[in-house]
Amino acid sequence: MKYSKVDKGLSMSFFMVYKIKVLIFLLISFCSSEIKLEPIINFDYHLSGSDWVTQNQTIYSTGVGLKFKIHNNNINLVGSFLNNRFNGARFKSNLFNANKGIGWANSHELKGEKFDYDIANVSFFYNKNQVRFFFSTLNPKVDISYSSILISNKIPSLPHIGFKWIITPNNSYKYYHGRLKSEIIDSSGSDLDLAGFRKSEIESYFVFHQLTYEPFDFIELRFGEFVVYGNRGFELSYFPFLPFWSVQHFIGDLDNIQWNLITILKPTENIKLYNVFLVDEFRPGLAFKKNNRNWFAWQIGIINRNLFLEDEIKLEFSWADHRVYRHRFPYNEFYSNDYPIGFWAGPHSQEFLFNYKIDLKDFQLIINYSSATRGKVTNDMIKDQYATKYYERFSGILEKKEMITFSFEKSIFNSFLICFGINFINWENAGLNPRNEVDDLLNDIKKRSYFISLSNI
Repeated sequence: MKYSKVDKGLSMSFFMVYKIKVLIFLLISFCSSEIKLEPIINFDYHLSGSDWVTQNQTIYSTGVGLKFKIHNNNINLVGSFLNNRFNGARFKSNLFNANKGIGWANSHELKGEKFDYDIANVSFFYNKNQVRFFFSTLNPKVDISYSSILISNKIPSLPHIGFKWIITPNNSYKYYHGRLKSEIIDSSGSDLDLAGFRKSEIESYFVFHQLTYEPFDFIELRFGEFVVYGNRGFELSYFPFLPFWSVQHFIGDLDNIQWNLITILKPTENIKLYNVFLVDEFRPGLAFKKNNRNWFAWQIGIINRNLFLEDEIKLEFSWADHRVYRHRFPYNEFYSNDYPIGFWAGPHSQEFLFNYKIDLKDFQLIINYSSATRGKVTNDMIKDQYATKYYERFSGILEKKEMITFSFEKSIFNSFLICFGINFINWENAGLNPRNEVDDLLNDIKKRSYFISLSNI
C-alpha cells in the first residue's frame, strides 16, 4: 500500500501533537513537583591500592558534582553528575575485581599515574495504577544475589527504558530495553582517523524481560530471557510479552539469547534460600557427553536476617562455564565497556562469598570474604566451543584472589556516609588478561590495605 503526501503529513502531525501533549504534561508535572538540588563531594583513599591495582601503592580519587531530585505523586526524577580525578594508577578495565567500573578515562595533558573520569546518572519513573514506566542509566536489579550472574553492578552505566507491571498481588512482569557500549570500532564508517578524532563503534543493545510468580508465601519463581544483539539499529521485534527465543529465530538467529530461572524459598520470615540458573545453550542429545553443549552458569545462596541482633548473613557460590556470555559475533557478547554484563568475574570463573552486616548503635560493621578464580577465555576457545570440542575447566594458567575486608560505615551530617576499614589480599597471577592467547608475566601478591571514603552520592 502506498501512502499519499497527505497521509504522511497527517501521520507527522499526529506524532507532533502527541509529543507536544507529552511535553506539556511533563512540564505541568514538574512545575507542581518538589525540587531539590544538592552538591556532591566524593573522596576514596586506599593506602596500598586494595584490589584496584596489582601494585602495592597508594591510590585515591576525588570528585565534585551536583545531584537533583524532582518528585510528586506520579513522577520521580533523580539525577547526578560527578567530575573525578584518580591518582596513583592508569586506567585498566579488565582487572580481577568486583568494583564499579569506569566507563571512560581521560589522561590528556596529565603527567604521572593519574586520569580524569566522569560519572553521570539519571533515573526517571512515572507511576500509573499498577504500572511503573521508567528510563534509567542505573543497572537494573533483577535478583536478590550479592554478586549477580545476570546483571552485575560492575558495569559503569546501562541506559535503558522499560516498565514494571504488577499484574496481580502474586504476579509481575518487568521489561528492559537498552544500549551497550561495544568498544568495537566500526571499520565501515567514514570517521576521520586522525589525532583528536574518535572512531565510531558498532552498535550493541540488550533486551531483558522477567515474569515473577509467587504461588505460595514461601516460594517465588522468576523466569527471564536476556538477549544481546548488535550491528544494526534498535530492534523493535523484541516486543514486550513475546517469547524472545521465538523472535530471535524469526529474525534470522543472529543474536545471543539466554534463559534464566530464579527460585527463592522462604521457609521463615528471616531466611531466604535462592538459586539462579542460566542457560546460554543446551542440546539434550549431548547433555551427558564429555563434548556437551551445556553452556550454563548457576548460583546458590542463603540470606539469614536477625540471627543475633539487627544483622544479616549472606553465603553465596557462583559458577560460570567458559562458554557463557560469549558469541561468534563479538558485538553480541554480554559485555559493555569491556566489562562483563553478567557475573563480575566473567566466563570461566567461580566465587565463594561470605558477607556479614550488623548494626551497632550509630554505625554498621561489615565483614566480607571472597574467594574467586578465573581462567582463560581466548578466541581459539570460542572457535572450539562452536565446534563442540572438549575443554578441561581451569586448565592452564589461573588467576585466584582471596580477599577479606573489615569495614565500618556511619552516616554523618545527615547526607554523608563515611566508611573506613582494612582488607587482606592474597592474589595469585595478579593482572591476568584472560583474552591473551599466551601466558603473561604475572606476580603473586600479598598485601594489607587500609582505606577510607567519604561521599554523599
